[in-house]
Amino acid sequence: MKRKAVPFAAAMLLLLTLSGCARLIEREYSYVADHPRDYIEENNGQFLIVENYQGLRSAIMYFVSEMADTGVIRLSKYTGNIANDVAEACLDISRNDPIGAFCVDYITHDYSRIVSYYEITLNFYYSRTREEVDSIVHIYSLDRAKKELAEAYTDRDESLLLRCYNYDDWADELSQYISSIYYELPAYALAFPTVNVQTYPESGQQRILEVNIEYDFSTRVLSIRTERLKTISQKLINTLRLTSDPEDGQVAADSLYALCGWLGENVVYDYDSEDNAFFDESYVKDSPFTAYGALHDGKAASEGYSLAVKLICDMLDIDCRVVQGRRGGFFHCWNIVRIGDGYYHLDPSTFSDPELSPVFLLSDTSLSDEYRWNLSNYPICAESWPMEELQEDSSPEAGGETPAGPQDPLASPSADAPPEARPDAQPEPGISEEGPQPEPHEDQTE
Repeated sequence: MKRKAVPFAAAMLLLLTLSGCARLIEREYSYVADHPRDYIEENNGQFLIVENYQGLRSAIMYFVSEMADTGVIRLSKYTGNIANDVAEACLDISRNDPIGAFCVDYITHDYSRIVSYYEITLNFYYSRTREEVDSIVHIYSLDRAKKELAEAYTDRDESLLLRCYNYDDWADELSQYISSIYYELPAYALAFPTVNVQTYPESGQQRILEVNIEYDFSTRVLSIRTERLKTISQKLINTLRLTSDPEDGQVAADSLYALCGWLGENVVYDYDSEDNAFFDESYVKDSPFTAYGALHDGKAASEGYSLAVKLICDMLDIDCRVVQGRRGGFFHCWNIVRIGDGYYHLDPSTFSDPELSPVFLLSDTSLSDEYRWNLSNYPICAESWPMEELQEDSSPEAGGETPAGPQDPLASPSADAPPEARPDAQPEPGISEEGPQPEPHEDQTE
């Protein structure tokens, strides 16, 4: 009869920690068992032999980790109360162990005496699939959890499973972090997602986090919009010849002025949607609050303008942030950009309103009369950019080349034209004026 001793994993975990290899474990997604394997495998794992309660629990945990339907354990020289100990171990695993609490529905068991030992037969019933358990990512820090959430968001995944070690109230942090991701990744900021986090078990330093990400549109529609938005943005950069030079801040300033001029001529400020979102807490922000609304539909609220500028700046390697604050007492978004060693305010929506003075590369002091924002959340803008240094042909009205003309594939026939009249407005799967429609098959192209 072949007999094999199972390694004691806790000792290995201690060795790795002392040798400074814990970071390597996280980076390579290695998994170190958090329970000792105090059992012996017989007949290539057909049954396990244990001698005490710790070995009994560890053996049951082994079957759960393998998602076995059945398991056999033989008790040799066992001195405890078998019936009570088996019931207690099964209940403890299904309620308090992260894997058990996540995937075990319930466990049935029976035992009988065979000559010199007792044999326990277990039957396992699961509430999760093998694929779900295999998809669990093992992490050791909140920063890693945030990175995984960001990747899931950009991949348009609707769920994420994390095995967390040294857990400390990460669920609330992750729920709030989605807002930061949203405004940092404007190409994907097309529908504000709702994040729900469930922990297994509900207490303890080791838990499994089930993160569910819900969107207002199907992930297929969102992916199509993201790719289309990237294409439109690149066309705009090429058409306006936008660029930046880390050695010459004036290049970035000229490009930003040309971009704001194009937005002012080709995008309609959607005051109605912005007012509705401000006065109605139940209002769901839609396309005008996205870069897609500004660059594809030609209609945007201040949030859409600022996300469009953020997207173009990211593509030009210009440091840019979306500021959430107030203008005239109402919620409003604009940008802070870094040129050289300085930071400057930029409100692209002001270029669409002839009654407003354009806010372009201004200091905190220049904006303080009408704008309000949390100073602790954003860099200080100490001074304004010298406007006289802007190239004359950067301004649409300066007599230079107009960035968007009839021959330009990005130009709209009219700034007031409805979305369907704009050249880049294309029908999308699942969206129409009449409401949601059936989506195309996977092999159907746009």
